[in-house]
Amino acid sequence: MTSDLKSKVVKGAFWLTLSTWIVSSLGIVSTLILARILLPEDFGLIATATIVTGFFDLFAKLGTMQYIVNKQDLVKEDINTAWTIQLVSQILIASLVYLSSDYAALYFNDARLEFVLKALALIPLCIGLKNVGLVLLQKKLEFKRIVFIQSGAKFLSFLALVITAYLYQSYWAFVIGMLVQHFCISIFSYVISNHRPRLCLAKCQEQFSFSSWVLLKGFVNYAGNKADAFLISKYLSIDNVGYFNLGTRIATIPNDYLLKPLDNVIYSGLAESLSEKELFFERCQKTLLFIFFLTIPICCLPLLSSTEIVTLFLGDAVKWSTVVDLLPFLSFLILLLPVWSRLYDFITLIGEVKRVFFLDCVYATLSISALVAAIYYGAGLLEIIWISLAVRFIFILYLMFVCHTLVNLNITRIVIFVAPLVFSAIGSAWLVFYSHSFIEFDWDFIQLIANSGVFVICYALLTALVTLILKNSNPDYLVLSDTVTALLRKAKLKSALY
Repeated sequence: MTSDLKSKVVKGAFWLTLSTWIVSSLGIVSTLILARILLPEDFGLIATATIVTGFFDLFAKLGTMQYIVNKQDLVKEDINTAWTIQLVSQILIASLVYLSSDYAALYFNDARLEFVLKALALIPLCIGLKNVGLVLLQKKLEFKRIVFIQSGAKFLSFLALVITAYLYQSYWAFVIGMLVQHFCISIFSYVISNHRPRLCLAKCQEQFSFSSWVLLKGFVNYAGNKADAFLISKYLSIDNVGYFNLGTRIATIPNDYLLKPLDNVIYSGLAESLSEKELFFERCQKTLLFIFFLTIPICCLPLLSSTEIVTLFLGDAVKWSTVVDLLPFLSFLILLLPVWSRLYDFITLIGEVKRVFFLDCVYATLSISALVAAIYYGAGLLEIIWISLAVRFIFILYLMFVCHTLVNLNITRIVIFVAPLVFSAIGSAWLVFYSHSFIEFDWDFIQLIANSGVFVICYALLTALVTLILKNSNPDYLVLSDTVTALLRKAKLKSALY
């Protein structure tokens, strides 16, 4: 990787991180406000609506934008064909969402859903008209301008959502917020990019040949990943959908802040090393080790302080008591989701698109079968979540063995690295529970800080001890030790200067 490319990757990581933090922070603040105004069934209604729109949106996920990012020698016809396909497909989606709204309302037994879906049908039109120039900026790793429009649109959306919720105390606040966000992104995309798309289908056949497997993969992936939410919407009460949606949202906040900003950068960095096979394999290995190192301690915090976290975010632990019960289990998504995504990235990057489709079919079949069986035998919300997490965990183990074959992923190396971290996390969690016998506060926020502080200190000490013991025999822990030492020296130098 050249120094210029390294610089672009670092800058891209910074701007993407900043954008994600801004967008996530505004989303969290809006949740803090809306959870105190609206009811669980309001959250459930919007979650159900997004399940419906998400299904139709699959028809538009043709991989044309991914095609632009991946193709080395782009011509104008490639770019304009991608935009035309995007526009036509999104017009189709908007029509399908609008026309199916009354049937969806009847199927989910909620008349309000019809009007919500009719309004949300405007969103695909905004997406279709969005300037393809944003993808060109992403391809060049020029994320600064993209960050401005994403953050600006989210801020305007936040204002519209909060004002509407305050004035009318209605679920329509969600709808208006989403419409404002997508409308602003579409308008701003023409402000920050000089590219002006034109209708063109010259490269249609070439792009469809690339995207056929991507489209099929999207359908199967949706079936596997949305099966739990769909079954909860259909067979349990709509407020349960709200509990599930909010619990998942809170549990995955750490991912939004820490890992999601790096998705595009990690993917681009791995793609750059494809020409050097051994380097690519080693980067895949280190990427996975980094994710385990980061997520193992984080997923323990909701296990220790679910009541305090729900009180902080949603305001009333009694009103949202179901979320309190769900959060410790949903916290495992902090670990499972990024590991899942990276394993799929490894397989996709080496061009195994058909294999990815096959893997998605296997997972969708397992997930749907297990969840339908659970519903048939009368499983409740907690049991459905348990089963969904168990199926995902088992399938991740299978993905690791697939990656062992395809990208030489060393599973033994992963286990040796991860096992001490898991023991450190378990030991730290036990110490937090033990500390409750003499450290307990009436204020939930103070208790949350105390629990987090005790856990972080214990985990840091135990991990440091493990690192000192293993660094001479394990090269990964040697790298960890050297990295931490370098960071501490840098921090010490800065403190000395200031």
